[in-house]
Amino acid sequence: MSALLLLFALQGFQAPTTLEGRRWLMGLPVELSWHTLGASAPRLLQEWLHALGADFGLGRVVFTHPGSYLTLLHQLWKFVFPLTLLAGFLAWSRRWREERSGPLTVLLVWTLSSLLFYALLLPTRGHLGRYQPQLYPLLFFFAIEGVVFLRRLPRGGRWIAGAASVLLVAGLLASTVEQSGLWCAAVRHLERVHLRAASSLATILPRDAHLAVFDVGAVAYEDRGPMIDLSGLSDPEIARALSSASDGSVRRILQRRGATHLLLPVLRDGASDGLDWRLGLRSPGKLRLEEIRRWESPLAAWGPAFAYTGNAFRQLVLYRLRWVD
Repeated sequence: MSALLLLFALQGFQAPTTLEGRRWLMGLPVELSWHTLGASAPRLLQEWLHALGADFGLGRVVFTHPGSYLTLLHQLWKFVFPLTLLAGFLAWSRRWREERSGPLTVLLVWTLSSLLFYALLLPTRGHLGRYQPQLYPLLFFFAIEGVVFLRRLPRGGRWIAGAASVLLVAGLLASTVEQSGLWCAAVRHLERVHLRAASSLATILPRDAHLAVFDVGAVAYEDRGPMIDLSGLSDPEIARALSSASDGSVRRILQRRGATHLLLPVLRDGASDGLDWRLGLRSPGKLRLEEIRRWESPLAAWGPAFAYTGNAFRQLVLYRLRWVD
């Protein structure tokens, strides 16, 4: 991370290939510079506030019922949890000045460095669960420290700490129930759509097919032959072409490499901002996409999990590419 930040400070730089593809998918500038970072700042703030609200405002399924006192508990949880964390952090900081606690300091520095890295290069949802799992034990430690600190208050400390403990345990249990349900739904979607599509390709495609795929994970997992990675995660040429895809750069690469079929995620049918349009593949007189097969999850099963995890689009569509000379 320090090397990347140093290059970035000195001259600006092209992001690593994996980050270029993800930044393009999110609608952020592919090429990094101080200017593009400044332009991304509003997006960074929006996504991080959403991530914090999602990961620490859960428990809605268990807590929130119209007209129920449980709604009040949910609001109290959202208020008490950050205050308890703050109290725990301040108590630990005061003790750290005297004891210089090593292991926790290392964990804290690692966590903050990781958060900063993603804040600069990939300000996306899912930080706390997908990209920074080490944050959870750190927060639990500060929550415990906060309860101990509250217990030592001169007036009513035991009662305040007891109430905070009950709310914290109830909130964490409710959040765990909801989080596990959302993650399970996300995995079921991947099994229902991506893995099923990947396992079906061998029986659908001809032996000489040359497949271009946007999300290569499941297809590569099923060990199908060579493919073109349209997301740019493992293909530097595609990654560099994404910023000018609407001008035909990606389409020309596919034609030059002899692509015959395309497997593309679809968020909404007919959307003008879909990946087919953004990749420049809807080009009358240049290329026709002929749909062969479609895999999808029911909207009700896919929607809540996608809103929380951002795991994968609802549909996968297999096309035959018809190049027009």
